[in-house]
Amino acid sequence: MELVAVLGGTKYRLAGPGSVPGFNAKGDAVAVGNGSDIHLLDVETGAVRRVFRGHDQPIEQCALSSDGKWLASSGRDNTIRLWDAETGREVESWFKNPGPVAFSPDSRLLAFEQSGQLYLHDLHTESTETFDQCKTGADANRDDVCRVIGTVNSVQAYWTDALPADVKRQYQDAKTVIFSGQTQSACGTASGATGPFY
Repeated sequence: MELVAVLGGTKYRLAGPGSVPGFNAKGDAVAVGNGSDIHLLDVETGAVRRVFRGHDQPIEQCALSSDGKWLASSGRDNTIRLWDAETGREVESWFKNPGPVAFSPDSRLLAFEQSGQLYLHDLHTESTETFDQCKTGADANRDDVCRVIGTVNSVQAYWTDALPADVKRQYQDAKTVIFSGQTQSACGTASGATGPFY
């Protein structure tokens, strides 16, 4: 299968399997997996700004921080990698069953999931929190973060069982977005006044 992106009127062909792309906050750059490489593309011209190499299997997802300094990638090689977007240097990597990657709006935190465990990596202090303290309902009653983790895990667990039983389809974990104010969803703009929605 050939993947074609139209950027600045130019068709950009990916040589290998593509990934979920990630745009920067200005919308003038997009990172996309191209096989096991990541290409940072200029949206207006389609030119390759930088190529990131380090994964040895196709890329699943890319995310760019809103300040444009960081790139995160999740690959089929069971790694999540953090890159300096300006130099192309790999800064950090984590190895085990990777899931989605996302940056906080202030570009301070990288959130990622591995083997069902949520991690937050602070880009300023270079520390990673694992939320091992979130194990029980009492933890959720005591701590807002544990409450969110418990709610998400509960919804994911329900649909993992219910969807195959009801319609004979496997459920894929849904992406969780924690925000204040408003955010974009597949259904349009969502406000914090809306409450949880799926």
